Amino acid sequence: MEGINAIIKNIDGFFALVTEIDKGTVLVTDRVSSIPLYYTTTNGILFSDDLSWIRNYVSSDHDSVSESEFRTLGYVSGPDTRLTDLSQVQAGQTVVLQSGNVNRHRHFDFEYKGSEKRTHDELDSLLTTIFKRIAAQAAGRPIWIPLSGGLDSRLILLKLIEVGYENIHTYTYGNPGNHNSTVSKDVAESVDVPWHFVEYTHDMWRLFYQKDARKEFDETLDLVTVPPTREFPALKKLKEKGVLVDDSIIIPGYSADFLAGSHLIPDLATSQSVTRETVVDAVLDVHYRYNELPEEHTPEIRRRIQSIIDYPDAATGKTAMEVYERWDWQERQVKHINNHIRYHEFLDLDWRMPFWEQSFFEFWLQTPLQQRLGKEFYDSYVQSKYDELCDEPVKRTEYADLSTIEKVKRKISGSAVGPYLRPAYRSVFDTPEKGWEDNVLSQNGMVGRETFCENYTGDSDLRGYRALERLGELSFETSEQ
Repeated sequence: MEGINAIIKNIDGFFALVTEIDKGTVLVTDRVSSIPLYYTTTNGILFSDDLSWIRNYVSSDHDSVSESEFRTLGYVSGPDTRLTDLSQVQAGQTVVLQSGNVNRHRHFDFEYKGSEKRTHDELDSLLTTIFKRIAAQAAGRPIWIPLSGGLDSRLILLKLIEVGYENIHTYTYGNPGNHNSTVSKDVAESVDVPWHFVEYTHDMWRLFYQKDARKEFDETLDLVTVPPTREFPALKKLKEKGVLVDDSIIIPGYSADFLAGSHLIPDLATSQSVTRETVVDAVLDVHYRYNELPEEHTPEIRRRIQSIIDYPDAATGKTAMEVYERWDWQERQVKHINNHIRYHEFLDLDWRMPFWEQSFFEFWLQTPLQQRLGKEFYDSYVQSKYDELCDEPVKRTEYADLSTIEKVKRKISGSAVGPYLRPAYRSVFDTPEKGWEDNVLSQNGMVGRETFCENYTGDSDLRGYRALERLGELSFETSEQ
């Protein structure tokens, strides 16, 4: 094991490692499970990076608690899957399968390390190194950026331009005139790079749902997470049109905003003492939100959260945020956000995730919590970089420009009471019809209007419906349009 640990320590990239040892096997994933590994020891050792393959060789018995979690959270936490005899290697983990035993060890963990204030110059120098390496590896191949109205994808675009890369394309998707498409188009034009828009409609999503490709893709993920779909039709359409060629590289902005502090809870972060129950409640209130969690499974779900955060009875707000973000990194970022690269792979497209490179990850772990609160350090850096590289930058919507009502909404949403007030807000202002119409991606067309409204729970996010559909509790197979 010492030799394996030495190899892992010196790898700076995205990887999975499998090796044999005496009477056993060692499975290793990188810090974000960029190449997932699944295993079973029920009838000997069997492992694979292909969920659609290994699911055929294990018992079809389903774990009721994991399925409740999948229904409410949108994925299964910890090493479990929806099947009792199938497990997953977690991010930054080494799993030793030997002599009928399973031993799990951490070779990487989410731990705050910094106290010295960081500077924009340090961050810029680090990113220049990362993007010079990406540019050298790409060697002129087309790089495509899913450009949103936010800062993460914009930063990718700016750094590629700054290091001199020329073969850059951007794309976005959704309803015509949606905020993301409007801003991204303006940003792309301001730096003179090609921009492509793929229109989404309810009818398009109904057709997409019925495609064999969608069904095949679902089986590559649905025992672990609700399969993501938002970019799938856009990429497929761009490939069919011949503008997105086979040797293209997709570079999404996962998950700079998280590392920069967007998921911190200021009221908890600045508290003198935070109990374990408060942290568990915060995880439940923010993340377990799609469908109601059965009361009989709530104690076990709380135990799962506690085992992941590994938190004492009470500690400082800083420690509370460290373990809260540890859960977010290992669960939401890895199993929900990063698994969007699976449809890149499914469509035979290469990818890069610059904001999950080890040096960038470590930079933020070494950045003081105070600098990450409110994400102001990161946001001001990206804006200054944009102003530097663009003669007429697109103006951001500043907090001072917002209406009084919007300011109050944001203030409450970011406070400790935000998660508790969200259901009341939805019950008053969110209606099934409004939820159906307001989705900027029109993804709810996959469900069908009647089915959507009949099963509306106050949250119009498609993941809640897709979770029920993958569990066989809701059918999208209707004739409605």
